[in-house]
Amino acid sequence: MTMQILVQYTGPLTHFIGRNHESIELPEGAALRDLFHRLGELHGSRFWRAFYNDVRQFQPMFSVTRNGAPIDADDVLLAEDDRIALVAHFAGG
Repeated sequence: MTMQILVQYTGPLTHFIGRNHESIELPEGAALRDLFHRLGELHGSRFWRAFYNDVRQFQPMFSVTRNGAPIDADDVLLAEDDRIALVAHFAGG
């Protein structure tokens, strides 16, 4: 069985991807890392490098939320109709 995950993009990712959201189909039981792997397949290694360092450790350049709650690990299991937002970090002064 599969599930649908809504991915929402902000800031430079919106420009890079060419839209502000997309729905991704994943197998049931998939984790956040599976979603990023699929997005890397769709959008290239540049996308992948925005979330993983050179030794494949989860080190995102963007804030990641699941249904509005921050995520700091890529082993979080996803569920049908989850909303994953990839939010650019903002600096201010």
